[in-house]
Amino acid sequence: MKDLSKNTHLVCFKLEKRNYAIPLDHVDRVLRMVAVSPVPESPSWMMGVIDLQGKVIPVLNLRKRFKMPEHSIHPDNRMIVLHRKGKFYAITADEVTHVAETSQMASNYTDDMMDENIPLLGVLRENDYLIMVLDPERIIPN
Repeated sequence: MKDLSKNTHLVCFKLEKRNYAIPLDHVDRVLRMVAVSPVPESPSWMMGVIDLQGKVIPVLNLRKRFKMPEHSIHPDNRMIVLHRKGKFYAITADEVTHVAETSQMASNYTDDMMDENIPLLGVLRENDYLIMVLDPERIIPN
């Protein structure tokens, strides 16, 4: 696996009944869905921005970023606020399920499986399902 050690903690979440995770050391906090202010001429996968304690935080719609079917945002959905290179941004999630440790999971990932443009650190198995571990450095396209 790329940057996942055996003791990495992951914030696990769902999108369209699929399981994803992001390393906990990149997560600032998890929020309930709040009103998002659209930004003119932004990419289609950017929902807009929110004000979080005086900071303007861009919000990415992961459904659009990953070309999943559209679905209306519900107040029970979540935003996961991440930090990347000293900047903050939020990603959307249908629900945040739990925090897991990689030592409790089996790796199903080999470096030759994925194209370098796919924003994954790895694929892990927990119980009977796969978890796609996202790379916070590559969620936002260049």
